[in-house]
Amino acid sequence: MPERLTGKNARIEYELVWAFFLHVDEVPAAAMAGVFVMVVHVMSFLNQKVEDIELHLART
Repeated sequence: MPERLTGKNARIEYELVWAFFLHVDEVPAAAMAGVFVMVVHVMSFLNQKVEDIELHLART
């Protein structure tokens, strides 16, 4: 799990995404793993952007 995804909510999101991909049987395992990694990276990126916005708003 990326370092930026910390805290209880991030852990829940990570587990929900993983549970979803475990239940998709038609997709080959390699494609499933690739999409899972992309989703985690996107969630990490968005989480960082939200933190940046919160810091900016806290300063104003």
